[in-house]
Amino acid sequence: MADSNKQIFDLFASDLRESGLGELFTVGSDGEPGGWLWNQIQSGVDSYEAFSVAFQNTDVFKERFSVIVEQKRRAAKGEPVQVMTPSDVLEFEKAVTETFSEAGIPSWFYDEPNDFSEYILRDISASEITRRVTQTFEYIDTAPPEVREAFSQFYGVGQGAGALAAFVLDPEKTAGRIEKAAKTAFVGGMAKKFEIDLNKSRAQEIAELGITDLGTVNTFTELNRRAALFRDSRFDDSNISIENEGIDAEFLGDTDAQMKINRKIIGREALNRSSTGGAVTTNEGIVGATTAGGR
Repeated sequence: MADSNKQIFDLFASDLRESGLGELFTVGSDGEPGGWLWNQIQSGVDSYEAFSVAFQNTDVFKERFSVIVEQKRRAAKGEPVQVMTPSDVLEFEKAVTETFSEAGIPSWFYDEPNDFSEYILRDISASEITRRVTQTFEYIDTAPPEVREAFSQFYGVGQGAGALAAFVLDPEKTAGRIEKAAKTAFVGGMAKKFEIDLNKSRAQEIAELGITDLGTVNTFTELNRRAALFRDSRFDDSNISIENEGIDAEFLGDTDAQMKINRKIIGREALNRSSTGGAVTTNEGIVGATTAGGR
């Protein structure tokens, strides 16, 4: 074998090996080359361009790097697609695999090359996948049980990393939708923690307001503190609830809802005065009665 052919063979063999397709060449115990690659060199392939064309026309390449084949097909139709190289694909797969592994996602979720293709074709970068996984997993995994339960209830996501990954990494979902889902689950979970029952649409309505987590908790705390007022059913015209008027008034700033609450407060105070000799019963106790010392 001529030295030039050996150098070409070694160079291209290295590329095939890095692509995970070392099956396209062989080296005998005597050091003699063989296989598809050697046949190409013998037929006159002596440049990287010619090798690349021949390599990408093999069935082995088309199966392993089907995503590149699809990118080329779309580009040929005039779509604005950037065709990746095998190295680009392998780098993408490596980065995503590391992210999945560190997050504890089961290996069956990403053990085939085609598991990554959909993300590439949807133009979801490795960095975007990393952001989705780390932010959403940390948000849900460290959240109170009520939040995790609400996430499962609202979005049908069962227990375990695989189920959460299937939701977070769904190519049909945008980053914005995933963030909204996490925030909606937080609102629903925190509401339940304060014994307030919200459905998905109601929790989502609050989530879309852009209130901080702390602000959400503080508002639920205040509503919970006034829970006795909403449960008081001594007035025929006081059919209000935390889930409706309470939420509307405190989160949405609804003036009609606040007026209904104020009317109930006034009616409750009037009834309390009549039953306590002029005093008013509040969450803080009885006020308005004559105290010792003439005050």
